[in-house]
Amino acid sequence: MTKYLVKNKEELQEIIKTNSKPLNSLDVSNITNMSFLFYNISNVTYFDIDSWDTSNVSSMNSMFYNCSSLITIPLLDTSNVSDISYIFYNCTSLTTIPLLDTSNVSNMFYMFFNCSSLTIIPLLNTSNVSDMSSMFKGCSSLITIPLLDISNVSDISYIFYNCTSLTTIPLLDTSNVSSMYCMFDGCSSLTTIPLLDTSNVTSIGYMFRNCSSLKDIPLLNTSSVSNMGSMFEGCSSLITIPLLNTSNVTSIGYMFSGCSSLKEIPFLNTSSVSSLSSMFEGCSSLITIPLFDTSNVTSMYCMFNGCSSLTTIPLLDTSNVTSIGYMFEGCSSLTTLPLLDTSSVSNMYCMFYNCSSLKEIPLLNTSSVSSMYRMFEGCSSLTTLPLLDTSSVSNMYRLFEGCSSLISIPFLNTSNVSDMFGMFEGCSSLPLIDKVLCLDKSNNAFKRQIYLQMSKEQLQHIYNNLIV
Repeated sequence: MTKYLVKNKEELQEIIKTNSKPLNSLDVSNITNMSFLFYNISNVTYFDIDSWDTSNVSSMNSMFYNCSSLITIPLLDTSNVSDISYIFYNCTSLTTIPLLDTSNVSNMFYMFFNCSSLTIIPLLNTSNVSDMSSMFKGCSSLITIPLLDISNVSDISYIFYNCTSLTTIPLLDTSNVSSMYCMFDGCSSLTTIPLLDTSNVTSIGYMFRNCSSLKDIPLLNTSSVSNMGSMFEGCSSLITIPLLNTSNVTSIGYMFSGCSSLKEIPFLNTSSVSSLSSMFEGCSSLITIPLFDTSNVTSMYCMFNGCSSLTTIPLLDTSNVTSIGYMFEGCSSLTTLPLLDTSSVSNMYCMFYNCSSLKEIPLLNTSSVSSMYRMFEGCSSLTTLPLLDTSSVSNMYRLFEGCSSLISIPFLNTSNVSDMFGMFEGCSSLPLIDKVLCLDKSNNAFKRQIYLQMSKEQLQHIYNNLIV
């Protein structure tokens, strides 16, 4: 049977769109560009193109993009193809890939993106590839990866992102790689990582995030790295961290967040870091913290949140810190705190929330603080408080709730406070007179003398009216 010779790509796309001719009756030997050819055809399980001559094709970019019902791919001549990026993007029903000649391919980014039913990948010639970013991203059924030559690759960010079934990684030559951002993010079945050459890598943020089965990390050369944000976040099985060179790191927030099995942290150079937000959040097995240079840090938001085994905090330079909310929330084993310079802090909401073993609070500069929302809630061992400047505070919602051992309150300026709901709820050891005295916005020496002579019922009446 004589085949119909397709003149150009536009004609081929029209034939496919209108279904005017059977695909196996076409001669496509004149076509050099097959990019986006079957784009978004999501209801077809198989394209009858086994007989197509694709020897002259140089681009198959996005050829089967979003063909979500496609189950198999025919054998295609890809010997002259240089761009194969996005070719199987979101082919969620694809279970196998035929052997492909990729010897001339330079771009493979997003090649198998979200091929969630794919279990194995054939051997690929990747010797000329320079970009593999997001190549296997979302391949959640993929168990193993073939050996890949990535000696010329500079970007492997997101390459194995959310490959949740992947258990091992082959040895990779990463000597020319500059970005490993989110490389293994979400690889929850991965237990070990091979030795990686990271000497040229500058971004390593989110690299092992949510690798919840990972027990150890190989030694990494991080001398050129500037970004380590969320690097080990969610690595709940990780017990130790190797020594890391962080001399050039500027971003380190959430680095160990959720590392619930981590018992110790190596020394880190944080001299150039501005944010330590949630850095140790959820590190419930961590007992001690090494000394850090925090002279340039402006945010310590949630820094130790949920560190329930932490007993001591090293002296921290907080002179530039403006955000300190939730910093010690859930640090239930912490008994004392070092002196903190809080002169620049504007929010202290939930700062000591549920620090149930904390017996005393150091003197705090609270002159710029506007919110003390739940600041001491759940501090059940706290007996006294230092003098607090609350002249700028507008929110004292549940400030002392659950402070069952608190026996006295210093005078509080509540002239700007609009919310005091539940402020003393559960303060079972606190005399009513203290509650009234610290709440009265017009408190003075004369009134104090009057209050001291009142009955409990009279004080209760005043107290009820003050907090309404």
